[in-house]
Amino acid sequence: MFQSNKIDGIEVCFSDIEAELLRLQLRLQAYADGERGTQELYFNENFKADDGTFEGMPLEEIEDGEREFQKDRTELIAGYIRYTKQRFDKLVNNPVFKAAKVAFEQREWPVKRAMESESSYMARLDKHGCSEINVLLKHYSEYFTIAEAIDVRKDWIVFKRTMVHLPEFKKLRAPVFWTYVATHYNYPARHELLIRLQLLVSLVPLDTSECERGFSLMNLIMTALRNRLSMVHLDEVMRICCLGPPIKDFMPHVVPIVSRWMEDSKRGRYMDKLLGAELNYFAVNISDFIE
Repeated sequence: MFQSNKIDGIEVCFSDIEAELLRLQLRLQAYADGERGTQELYFNENFKADDGTFEGMPLEEIEDGEREFQKDRTELIAGYIRYTKQRFDKLVNNPVFKAAKVAFEQREWPVKRAMESESSYMARLDKHGCSEINVLLKHYSEYFTIAEAIDVRKDWIVFKRTMVHLPEFKKLRAPVFWTYVATHYNYPARHELLIRLQLLVSLVPLDTSECERGFSLMNLIMTALRNRLSMVHLDEVMRICCLGPPIKDFMPHVVPIVSRWMEDSKRGRYMDKLLGAELNYFAVNISDFIE
């Protein structure tokens, strides 16, 4: 359902997940109530009852075909409704998911009502998201000391009071807004710890593209010529590819690493095959072939 981290070119945020699921449920319910889908309407418009053809293809009518079709249609839609609820209810009801949506989707924060005093509005704003911040701090407790967690709770009040007066507060979607905040307010005196918490939350993948990239990477690494890689080794190589530093940052460390790799071999590394030349690996100068 969410195969990309963008919807209509816009980066997905937590509220988009619920909105898309709601739209899907309403659409499925409309189909269950008898509304025709686009493909069914297309078929009905292009089916020629006089000669029983659809786009030139002859179709055979079977006994009770319409009744059986409606029965299958009803069962299929009902099954899909059950499937989506079973698959996604755990996600949208997850405490971390709900807490992140309430706390870090700034356009969901309370807005000042007409004729409401500033003090009353600030009191409502101060209360918003406090319990959700506690949930997130508990979930990511290994990344914060006790003192830092206390500071995050205090800073949460100050942060909200500061942000609601920014012109960008209601204009920007949450991913863009937090990029702006991290760019302009991420230093020790201004919300550093709170931004750290939000960055941790932003690492939660909201689509399946990360999984698909992982499978593609796995297939690139474990090829027919490297089919004896153990799962542990494969996992380590994938983590290096996904989480390791860029190659330009890694290059200064290559010589000692490759030297150690060659020295630890019990049977030799067969550098003549690796380099495509008749070379004895004991005599190879690593720096000669590493640019």
